[in-house]
Formats: sequence, structure tokens, C-alpha cells
Amino acid sequence: MNLKTWFIFLMISIVGVLLALANKPKIFKYHLLENQPYEINKSDEAFNWMMDVFTHQRCVNCHPNGNIPKQGNDRHPHYFGMARGEDDKGFQATNCNTCHNSENNTYSGVPGAPHWSLAPARMGWEGLTRSQIA
Repeated sequence: MNLKTWFIFLMISIVGVLLALANKPKIFKYHLLENQPYEINKSDEAFNWMMDVFTHQRCVNCHPNGNIPKQGNDRHPHYFGMARGEDDKGFQATNCNTCHNSENNTYSGVPGAPHWSLAPARMGWEGLTRSQIA
């Protein structure tokens, strides 16, 4: 290697070392949480808010412990004899996407979302407590 290449390598190395030392964390910038009970209460509120959604009957409709999805706020068995089927998406002739398209259907009231399907069997939340779901 020639002298110019060594000089460039040395300069880049020095700049790299200086940048690494400049970003070294300072211990005095960290402090302990003085109000831990408040933080715990705040996380309890977040957990309860999240579980209010997860345990809502409309969410549990697609998270049954069996192979039959439910529908409606009263959680009645899904119309048209729908069942889990292959890949949790019903059967070939009557899969979930036959009615559940990418958008809500304002005329029929059928909710829509891309890739609509029954939750995997391992995610059956029906009858579980909030802690068991978590």
C-alpha cells in the first residue's frame, strides 16, 4: 500500500474512535423511578384496557375453543354452517373470504378485513380468564 492509502485509513480510524468515545453513555444520565406504584397502576390500566378488547364478545367470536365461529353480540353459531376447515378459513366452497371481503359491506353488515379467518385453535380465548389469555 502506498502512503496516501495508509494516511486515509489512519484518519478514518481516528475519526471512528473519536465518534465511539463521544457516544459513550454517561451513568449520571440514568435515574431510578421514584414513583413505582404509579407506574404499576399505569401498567395495570393498560393491561385492563387491552383485555377489555380481547375479551369483548365480538373478538371472542373468532377465538372460540371449538371449530365453529360465533357471530353477533349474543355469540350465536355462525350462519351457513361455517366451521374451521383447512388453514382456519372454512372450506373451499364456503371459506371466510366468500363473504368477508377486504372492506365492510354496508348493505349486508358483514364486516371485512384482509385475510379474514378464524383464529388458530391454539388461540381459543373462549372461557379463559384475562391472565390465561395473556
